[in-house]
Amino acid sequence: MFWRRKKDNSESETKTTEDVEGNTDKETTEEKVVNDAENSETKSNDNKESVSCDKEENENEVPPTKISYTGCVYDIDNVIDEGGFGKYQWMVTFLGGMIWFAAASQIMILTLIGDLIACTWNIYRSQNALLFSVVFFCMSIGSPIFGYIGDNYGRKKSIGLYLLIQFSFGAGSAAANSIHTMIFLMAFVGLSLGGEGQIIAYVCEFYPVKDRGIAGFYTAYFWTAATLFLLFICWGTIGVEENWRGILFIAALPALINLLFIKWYPESPRYFLISEQPEKATKRLEEMASMNKVKMPEGRLKPYKKDRSEESGHFLDLFKPERRWSTVLKCFLWFSTTFTYYAYALITPMIIKNGTIHFSKEMLVTTIAADNSSGVLMNLFPCNQFTSQNYKDLSWITSSEFLGSVTKTIVKSHVGNAEAKNKITNQK
Repeated sequence: MFWRRKKDNSESETKTTEDVEGNTDKETTEEKVVNDAENSETKSNDNKESVSCDKEENENEVPPTKISYTGCVYDIDNVIDEGGFGKYQWMVTFLGGMIWFAAASQIMILTLIGDLIACTWNIYRSQNALLFSVVFFCMSIGSPIFGYIGDNYGRKKSIGLYLLIQFSFGAGSAAANSIHTMIFLMAFVGLSLGGEGQIIAYVCEFYPVKDRGIAGFYTAYFWTAATLFLLFICWGTIGVEENWRGILFIAALPALINLLFIKWYPESPRYFLISEQPEKATKRLEEMASMNKVKMPEGRLKPYKKDRSEESGHFLDLFKPERRWSTVLKCFLWFSTTFTYYAYALITPMIIKNGTIHFSKEMLVTTIAADNSSGVLMNLFPCNQFTSQNYKDLSWITSSEFLGSVTKTIVKSHVGNAEAKNKITNQK
């Protein structure tokens, strides 16, 4: 009995062991089938991806610098650089230059306005200096504001807002009834002029890398042309009572003309790409390629992918060890250039008209309603109108800027572009 029960138990355990081993073998076989299916599917997908034109580069990989149109995903820089500098870039340069013309008209009128309004109002030299200073001070406030708008809402909208404010307050200053009102209105003009820097950024975003450095030289021609335009207007209105009102309004008109045509200005394809509008960016690139008569690459535009791990840039980042000296050097160069240019621009009319920058008492006795015995006489800005010869001299001096612009353009075209090409070649 005991032996039979033990035998039965032994047979039961053996059967159980066999069942377990059978199930294990079955599970192993099933896992092998599943793994084979997964491997087959992965291999199929890999093969499919290797053929697909939608394959994209790994976002962590550094894109190759070699320009090639054979890839299925192309970069925006490849299209612009390979397309070169053509008719489209000339069109954008002209459009940006006309906006630069509007900015120059509003800034350079400051070199003459003090002498013009001094015969209408009794103004002090400190007030005339404040009229200049408030414009440039407010420019420093407006510059980062319009830069933010341009980066986040598009260069076109930033420039459009700048033109609207400039014309509104620039034309409004023609109706000012006192020097204090004039200073107030010019403060807003200066705020708007902070957006003039967007013009260079706008033009450069359509330029190939090797040609971006020359954009500033091309727009310089429009600056000189605007200055000559204002001198000719002032020259033609000699003898007209309170002619400064009409001159101020005319100086604001270029901003209105550009504003009326801003609808047809092309938006930057880079803004479309960064703002996740690849279809519009592609369409803009196709228009550029068509006008320049070059072929668009096959495939589609590589989308912009923001690295979430990186924080947005801050102003203080410019002074990090790797950028510190470059930032300081650029600030020094910009300060030196701007200080020198406007020093000569503001002093030259005074020297041509008076022969000196020093105001003597004899020079001031002709000032309207001036009391020769008053202690404030020496603080008044003199009423001394420009003559026809004065405007002729100023025109010749201003025209010499064209020679300087041409010289710098030639040097940059032959020297700067050669260095840029070598740098690009070395990166390939």
